[in-house]
Amino acid sequence: MAAGKTRKKGKGFRVFGLAVVLGICLVLPVRGWEASLYFLRTDAEALGVEKRDIASSLDLTERARAVVEAVLAGPQGGLLPALPATIPLRQVFVGPDKVAYVDLQPEASFGTDAGVSRERLGLWAVVNSLCGNLREIKAVQILVGGREPVTLWGHIDLSRPLLPDWRLSETGRRE
Repeated sequence: MAAGKTRKKGKGFRVFGLAVVLGICLVLPVRGWEASLYFLRTDAEALGVEKRDIASSLDLTERARAVVEAVLAGPQGGLLPALPATIPLRQVFVGPDKVAYVDLQPEASFGTDAGVSRERLGLWAVVNSLCGNLREIKAVQILVGGREPVTLWGHIDLSRPLLPDWRLSETGRRE
């Protein structure tokens, strides 16, 4: 009988220890990581990089969402927004195919007169920011209202996932 009591007592201590560790993890502040975010240079000819602290998470989808939200929020330094601040984000998720799916609200495709260069740089600001910071992501599929659009603003084919294009950045390489 004594052995049975000891076994139960030991199991209780393990459960208690796990609860303490989880409790500590829940109250500790979230540590961030430095991300390289892509925005338009002031000449709007290429993408520039802005380093920014992003809240960290163990979940890849949450980290991807944080990167996209930071790009959509716009730069904090001397660069220009890559996309209009009014673009509403529905969700971000990462599939087992290592493709990040960035789903924008349907109104994202309305009300802009952006040319091909601006559309290209805006989209690749998101793509390069995701692929450059999260090595698990190999490509980005842009969705609008949960569906694959033909294009966002009439110029760039969005029927397939977009691969990063480091030639669009000022250095021509991944930061």
